[in-house]
Amino acid sequence: MQAAVFRVYGGPDVIDITELPEPAMYAPDQVLIEVHAVALNPLDTRIRRGELSFFVRQSWPARLGHDVFATVLACGNKVTHLRVGDKVAGFIDRSHCPSLMGFVRGGALAQRIVVRANTLCAVRGAATADVAALGLAGQTASQALLDKTHIQPGQKVLINGASGGVGSMAVQIARQLGAEVTAVAGAEHCHWLEALGATRVLDYRTEQVLGDVQYDVIYDVVGVLKPAQARSSLQAGGIFISNIPSLRGMLRAALSRLLPTWRPRFAVVWVKPDYRAMERLLSWYACGKIQPAVSARFNWSQVREAFEYMESPRSYGKTLVLLGKL
Repeated sequence: MQAAVFRVYGGPDVIDITELPEPAMYAPDQVLIEVHAVALNPLDTRIRRGELSFFVRQSWPARLGHDVFATVLACGNKVTHLRVGDKVAGFIDRSHCPSLMGFVRGGALAQRIVVRANTLCAVRGAATADVAALGLAGQTASQALLDKTHIQPGQKVLINGASGGVGSMAVQIARQLGAEVTAVAGAEHCHWLEALGATRVLDYRTEQVLGDVQYDVIYDVVGVLKPAQARSSLQAGGIFISNIPSLRGMLRAALSRLLPTWRPRFAVVWVKPDYRAMERLLSWYACGKIQPAVSARFNWSQVREAFEYMESPRSYGKTLVLLGKL
């Protein structure tokens, strides 16, 4: 079986496609899947560079990839929501049990993998490999805007970093909730973001992001805005959400929960695989309410090139690696 691995930390050039033993199921809640497509994430880049080595202990050679579109080949005897032959998608975890801290064990960039079944959802009806792009990005945006807030129709939402995978999903989810969405991105993505549902697009290079408008939610996907600076741009009772976990951010979030008068309200998204959130995303996808924002697709032999593209300034939305027949 072929898999994409790396043996030292570094750039895309450290990735190799190599032969590994066929995976085996060890637990009754696992499934064996044949992978058709994998959506890349900045998380994969940070793992490959060693930026998360303090949190994620690697076994070498290390594996990459977290989002899949696949077919179920075998099911453990406790798996009830999936059957052999089902097309599935999700943000996978190869660990035998969930981490208390929320860390996942990736490795989706392989021809076949064994994962916990509750990280996958069946894809009903017609679907393409693009549904792989709904996994981590869609669940991150969903957990930020549905779990951390109670957005009402007509409320104003600012999404900073809207042209990436999480940001583009957040734009669509906020619109589905009836919000007026201001998206912050490069000017070259203006028309694309408007097509996804943004009411207004601000060019971060030439326009002031935090100005006179007050928002009910400020979602800083890329982690460059300061909560203290955003205070005057939030409505009373508004909330500032960050995608970038830090000790300072965790403390601020804890104080925000414990002290009702703490301003601005603050939350940090620490995404975990959630098949119910994935079910909701797939339901919206089936109805045409959201679309996976895929900007480039690469073949299995082009894994390095796929990472080079995703990590370049010209990328937007999601980048897919296609492993074979769909």
